[in-house]
Formats: sequence, C-alpha cells, structure tokens
Amino acid sequence: MGLKKELAEKLAGIDCKDKINEVINENREEIQKSLYLNRKDKGVLDAVQEKVISRKLLVFAVATGLLYWAGLDAETWEVINKKQLSHFTKIYSTDVSYKGGFNNSVEGSKPADYAVINSMSVDWYRQAEYESMELKTFMPINQKNGMKAWALTKVLNQFGTERKTNYYTVDFYDTLEDIYTLRSNTSKMNKSTIDANKKMDQIRSLLSSGIFKRVDYLNK
Repeated sequence: MGLKKELAEKLAGIDCKDKINEVINENREEIQKSLYLNRKDKGVLDAVQEKVISRKLLVFAVATGLLYWAGLDAETWEVINKKQLSHFTKIYSTDVSYKGGFNNSVEGSKPADYAVINSMSVDWYRQAEYESMELKTFMPINQKNGMKAWALTKVLNQFGTERKTNYYTVDFYDTLEDIYTLRSNTSKMNKSTIDANKKMDQIRSLLSSGIFKRVDYLNK
C-alpha cells in the first residue's frame, strides 16, 4: 500500500472521536491539496518541505496525534487548542544579538549610505573562538581600511540544518565606490595575514555577501 493511500485511510479510519471525522469532512479538499494526495508528481514529504500546510491542518495533525496516541478526548483537545495553541504564532523574523563593533562616524553626521551584510556559518563548537578572532584580529583591520562602521552579530533564532547562518557581520560605507575600491585592490598578504585568514576559514564559511543601499533614516 502506498504512503498516500495508507495515510488517507488512517486519517479517515480513526474512529476514536467524532471530532476527527468532523474536521476531516470540513477540510477534506484542503488536506488533499496541501498534502498532494491527488498528485503523482509530489507527495506528503514535498508538502512538508515546501511548508504549504495550513495552520488549520497543522492543528488537526497535532490533534490527531494526541487523540490517537495519548488518549485525549476531543473535548479535552478543544480546550487545549482554544486556551493554549490559538495564542501562538510563528516568529519569522531573524533576531540577533550585538557582539561588538566600531563606529568611525562623526557625531551628528548622517548614517552610512551602504551596508554589506555577510552571512556566516560558524562551527557550533568554535563560536567563542570565532567571536574572539573577529573582534581581536579582524575588527582592528576593518577599522583602518575605510569602513564607516562595522558590527558582529549572533543569530538567536531560526536554527536547523536548512538554516546555516548563525552569525552576521555588517560593513558600513559612505559610497558604493568605497566598497568597490576596497574589493578591487589586490595586495600581497604577509604570512601572518594569510595564517589568520586560513584559520578563520576553518572556523566559519562565508555563505553570502550582499550590498544594501539605505533608502531613508530617522533624524532625531
């Protein structure tokens, strides 16, 4: 028996509660569509991976699991759903903590017009070593190479194998020309600089580096 048919029969065949059948009947089309039960080119795992399962279907799945395996009755689950789960929603924003940085701006001057946001994937077991290298070795270098400001931040949420970024460094510049000039210059590295960069490469990977232009700011 295929996974689709087995899943459909299991969902429809649970006779433990009238509430289950009621929810199935009310949301049959949505369940079939969300789980691709009527398609041959996609399946349940695709639906999960693409995150297209609706909140109503997610609540139903949790309810089914609790009713079927934990022995909770429909009335108890309804109380849990209304008093607990209905009060929660997923946080999609990425929150970070500030670990250190510098600001070469003169007091009263406008913010930098450009920011380069670098996404870092840092070895979970060497995060303290990474932070120390960024702040003690690379921050002084950045402070002298024309950046208006620089910051190191650590991601506080959005973890998992599909979310590899756990740190960001942000470079601030006054002009796009400053960024391109710094990148265009090709200078010979001394041994200490090469060793420091190679060590950093063993600790973290640069996943992406994007340039952002400021569109507005609040002038206090």
